[in-house]
Amino acid sequence: MSTPLYYDSILVPENRKGKATNLQESVTTHTTHEAIKIFERACIRLKNVTFWHEVSGHLSAEFCIADNMGSIEQRTLQQDDYIRIDIPGPGTKEGDGYDWVKVVNIQEKTDQQKNYWLLAVTLAASNNPVSGNNEIAHFFEEGATSTFILQLQNKTVSASYYGRNEVPNTDVERLTDKVRNALVGMAAYVGISEIHWKALLKGFLKEH
Repeated sequence: MSTPLYYDSILVPENRKGKATNLQESVTTHTTHEAIKIFERACIRLKNVTFWHEVSGHLSAEFCIADNMGSIEQRTLQQDDYIRIDIPGPGTKEGDGYDWVKVVNIQEKTDQQKNYWLLAVTLAASNNPVSGNNEIAHFFEEGATSTFILQLQNKTVSASYYGRNEVPNTDVERLTDKVRNALVGMAAYVGISEIHWKALLKGFLKEH
């Protein structure tokens, strides 16, 4: 993988256990104007979670934005939102058939003098806001995060993904949930989910 244009431990959580995933796609244009158009379009796609399924391909998971009560929202992503993930195949009872993450950080940086723009979004494995309890409803354990970083510097636009603390979540009450999380978590652990994330990163940067 090429060296990221920007890497900041404040934006990307430390990996304390399990697997760390680092992925990046980038494009370099002929003009700054073209690069700005690609970056702005990528930011719109990153914030419109509902369309990630279309951006990354129809064999991927489906995503919805939800509020703190679990009600589905038709809008762009905001701090403290939840994202409901519908992975192909059976889900957990704890997650009502879904996996859940929460938006724990959104940051934007701009330095027009250096022709530099950045948008970073970090998601963390979370509980199911519908259930009202604190049990993690995700195939990875508590502490697992996914950070997306879009950057524009000069005529290069990059889209990066950083997965941290990726450990299958088998510390759950129900045996069926334990088995399912072990299977999905291990599939992700050995790199199956990287195919999806790379497709999503490429989709963010596509011209159309």
